[in-house]
Amino acid sequence: MINFKGFIGYLFILFFCFNIIYTQNEKVKSIEVLNMSKKLQKFIFFKNDIVNISFDYLSSKNKNFYYTIDHYDYNWRKSNLFKNEFIQGYDDIRISNYERSFNTLQKFVNYSFKFPNNNFKIKLSGNYLVTVKDNKGDEVFSRKVLIIDKYNLANIKVTRPKLNNIIETHQNLKVTFNCFNCIYNSQ
Repeated sequence: MINFKGFIGYLFILFFCFNIIYTQNEKVKSIEVLNMSKKLQKFIFFKNDIVNISFDYLSSKNKNFYYTIDHYDYNWRKSNLFKNEFIQGYDDIRISNYERSFNTLQKFVNYSFKFPNNNFKIKLSGNYLVTVKDNKGDEVFSRKVLIIDKYNLANIKVTRPKLNNIIETHQNLKVTFNCFNCIYNSQ
């Protein structure tokens, strides 16, 4: 015979524990990093592309959020460059573009910002970390983006190897670069 009160107590403890484990403390949802000209979500952009970052904050009231940008080296370690060496202008800017949800079950506020903007433009190509912070200076989220000047378009073709003994574990990679304005020295 099952003790009904013990069973209910067990379910309550289980629900409480799972609720603590699976409840998301972050109220930030639906983070998007878009190329505005193509409306594509990606993380590699040309210098002249307009990057739009948007996110939803689960609350009925708007909050003050700020964004900063930092330059990183090829290993994603923070570089020694000063801000004025890689951006023209200033960062740590308040996000002023937001919209409250209307007629939804879950109340949220959608925030978005674009760069380059009137406050700053990126001078150098490289790896960047865009960080959104609250008004206390605590990090809300961050996203990595790559800003590039020009690149050679490459065609990549992956095929299976011809040898049967390595067909499941290996592949052939053929990369062809299209070169624009290249100078070849044939000497």
